[in-house]
Amino acid sequence: MKKSKTIIITATAVLLLASCIHIAYALPEAKASDPIVPTVTLSPSNLGDSRLYNSWPLVMSLTIWKEESAAPDKAVEASPQPITVKTKGKSWQDALVIEIKDKTGTVVTWPLNLIADEKPDPTLSIGSSRDVFWTLSPEDTKAIPEGQYKVKITIDPKLLDEDISKKVKFESDDYYLKVSKEPTPLPDDIQTAKDLMMARYCFIKGDKKEAAAIIDKILAKDPECIMAYQVKASLLSLDGKNVEAISALDTAWDVYGKKYPDACAPFDLLNQRQEILSKIQLKIIPKEE
Repeated sequence: MKKSKTIIITATAVLLLASCIHIAYALPEAKASDPIVPTVTLSPSNLGDSRLYNSWPLVMSLTIWKEESAAPDKAVEASPQPITVKTKGKSWQDALVIEIKDKTGTVVTWPLNLIADEKPDPTLSIGSSRDVFWTLSPEDTKAIPEGQYKVKITIDPKLLDEDISKKVKFESDDYYLKVSKEPTPLPDDIQTAKDLMMARYCFIKGDKKEAAAIIDKILAKDPECIMAYQVKASLLSLDGKNVEAISALDTAWDVYGKKYPDACAPFDLLNQRQEILSKIQLKIIPKEE
């Protein structure tokens, strides 16, 4: 297998891709003796999927977010002050430690390629988050033996700023990923899932042209693929075409409403739309006197 590489992508692309990921905020139980200790949680995933077929690309994400803090006299009290995750290294990503274990508990190594974050150390408040991404090429995933793997990503306490390490508690969620051979022949839904993963993989590696071509292919075959519209919107917004991006999301919304008329609004779709709307500058034309 190849050695790990670092790939640079713009912060805008990372934010737009992250908007497709749903984050569940779990609140800790409060006890009378609990001090108000801010907690930062690290949650890894494969863009929301728990499976990986050999020869598919892997896009592994990490969401780091701040929980609400337990207070001694209240059930839950929001920590008013934001937390900046300061580290001693050049980049805060240098402090991240990935541990992958197979079903026997043996630690294994995958040649994950880090998507470098150009933004400064993350500053987290309640409701905000930051995302990190790693990738594996289809050629690399072919070499991964079948089975279930446990992924855990932590922050090396030795690389944390001393002030942060004393005042903040860091917790890491376990993530389980099942690796198996690709079924033959591929059902239509799994083929679409594969194409979507390839589009995301190209997108996050910075190959917008190839990602757009894959999305166009998906929508030509299935004009009701909601996720394809979301990726298309991210690509359009990355090129500054925010109005067209909103139009793509509106189409996705219409499709969702027809498919699930009684369902609540999907968080990821609404969140992505809000992200892109915030980039649109409304021009106010003064009235002529």
